[in-house]
Amino acid sequence: MKRVLYVVPGLDPSYKDGASNRANSFINCFKADGYDVIVVALTYLKQFKNAYNKKSTYSKEAKWILIPHILFSKEWLNLYAYIEKFILLLLTLWYKCDIVLADYSSGGVLASWTKARAKLIVNHRGDSIDEYIYTHNKGLDDSFVKTLNARLKTSIRKADMSICVSENLRKQLMEYSGLELNNTFIYPCCADIARFEQTSCPCNKEKIVVGYFGGFNKWQCIDTILDIFIELRKKDSRFFLMLITNSSTEPYKEKLEKIGKENYSIKGVPFNEIPENISKMDASFALRESRPLNIVSSPTKLSESLAAGVPIIVTKASGDYAEMLIDNKNGLLIESIDYTADDIDRLYKFLLYVKENRKEVFDACQASVKGRTWNNYCKAFHKFIEERL
Repeated sequence: MKRVLYVVPGLDPSYKDGASNRANSFINCFKADGYDVIVVALTYLKQFKNAYNKKSTYSKEAKWILIPHILFSKEWLNLYAYIEKFILLLLTLWYKCDIVLADYSSGGVLASWTKARAKLIVNHRGDSIDEYIYTHNKGLDDSFVKTLNARLKTSIRKADMSICVSENLRKQLMEYSGLELNNTFIYPCCADIARFEQTSCPCNKEKIVVGYFGGFNKWQCIDTILDIFIELRKKDSRFFLMLITNSSTEPYKEKLEKIGKENYSIKGVPFNEIPENISKMDASFALRESRPLNIVSSPTKLSESLAAGVPIIVTKASGDYAEMLIDNKNGLLIESIDYTADDIDRLYKFLLYVKENRKEVFDACQASVKGRTWNNYCKAFHKFIEERL
């Protein structure tokens, strides 16, 4: 049997988020083509014990190996990183793997020794360099940013094949590294369509429910979402805000008080209940400010919202929205997070249209992502691999 060693730095397999969804989708993808899959989850120390205790919840389609992981920096790259590289090489030889798939540039560096036995595919899931610059308020001259770029260059040179979530990401990585990124397959994030097949069109006729689902990361523009909602409430008291998250809302306490607790709901829901809860919205937000981190992304929440029959409200920096969005049909495009009064008017009119034509919009949303499935991309990906093995 063909075997693939799938290396995922920073993965907590017990946490059901976008990263876990994409990892499980790759597992299913390889299994569908007859591969035996061994997943090496390099799990951060603070998450390791909890992740290990929940091993029974992991996908049964793969063999799981958890290894404690520390995000190595330049100062001690020569210590723990080399131990991980040696372990991965041993696993590749022990299981006689044909392919090693490694997430992120750091995964590509850690798996670089495995080329002695197997083809190495590096899966670039996003712009790690701009993410670090953004979240730590650094510049391109920062020492760790230079380390990240060095890892990127190494992973590009070592890889036999690469995966990017968008063509924009491929171009951005080449700009950072100054290297050509050849043999690259564009594999965007998709919704697990089967999870959304039982969702139904919302029937709340009294309220116009707009919302957001996911983590409150810095790039999610939660402040802007709340500000826009406040403006919509000024126009129509029927607006209701639905937030599905496990993140703390403490930083937004003042704005939520201004909205009024009777005008919003906040709850975390189990993974299997997310589709049903998303489908209760009339529209969902996926706003991003203009910077490489966002422009090159492929947010899972876009296709998940549409798969649930819920139109998306995006900005021009919201990743690969253009492949799914038909403006004023299954969503609305706002120029940027620096919205104007005209943007609020356009959004208000669109949401009224959605409310009045909810079933038509529901069907249009689901139809727009019908072909954007893991299964379809999986078949094309395997053809891509087989042609290059």
